[in-house]
Amino acid sequence: MELLIIDDLGAESASQWAQEKLYQLLNHRYNGRLPTVITTNVDEDRFEERIASRLLDTQLTLQLRFILPDYRRGGHDLNVNAAAADLTNLSRYQSMNFDNFLLPFSDDRAVKNIRRVQRYAQEPAGWLVIVGGPGAGKTHLAAAIANSWQPGQGNKPMMVSTLDLMDYLRATFNPAAAVSLANRFEEIRRAPLLVLDDFSVSEKTSEWVAQKLFQLLDFRYLTHLPTVITLSDTAASSLEKQHPELHSRLADTHLVTWIILNLPDYRRSRRA
Repeated sequence: MELLIIDDLGAESASQWAQEKLYQLLNHRYNGRLPTVITTNVDEDRFEERIASRLLDTQLTLQLRFILPDYRRGGHDLNVNAAAADLTNLSRYQSMNFDNFLLPFSDDRAVKNIRRVQRYAQEPAGWLVIVGGPGAGKTHLAAAIANSWQPGQGNKPMMVSTLDLMDYLRATFNPAAAVSLANRFEEIRRAPLLVLDDFSVSEKTSEWVAQKLFQLLDFRYLTHLPTVITLSDTAASSLEKQHPELHSRLADTHLVTWIILNLPDYRRSRRA
């Protein structure tokens, strides 16, 4: 066949016979350089290895990614899209800015750290890791960076906690979801500015979650996309031992700047 269009690749039977026939078909067209159009909403790493290697051959294959809502629903699926939309804006953090970040006491080192964060916010480049105890103001400063950033051209920063991010991705498993996991993950990892709040992985973290976090951070690490990460003291100290592959990227001083906030819990300070 001179031109073959395969729609919704990945929705077929997962039986060994079906996989082998699919491989034979794609391998024949790959070797013959025959014109082929494929649509799919499946992430590349979900395909059988032999098929994935052919689909990802950049010398033959042109990939076009569309991050769009389901046109059949008109983009108004409130049950599925409301939470997702909330994670792509800063509505819950809009009151957090540099003007209302108040230091509980005068400390030269703390003042210098805040100024370093403000300089980063003026023109985000590389990664910024903000570490501190509960109530030290990590989230406030991270949100202030995102709220003060003016990228233009309709681009918006994304701020999300690690737990919410995983829920955000799992929501795509819903049969009624308007966006696939592959498209949603691509939207997150290519965000012009990503603020990952309360980053936490431990020995209890599932393999799937750890893998997705690694894929996300590794992509942004290799592409040098501006990224802000907040870490608790405990998470920072355990990261190297439990997830060295993540720690090695966060420890790269050529790309990453660490800000340590040695500040008391501001919630208790206000009560006092």
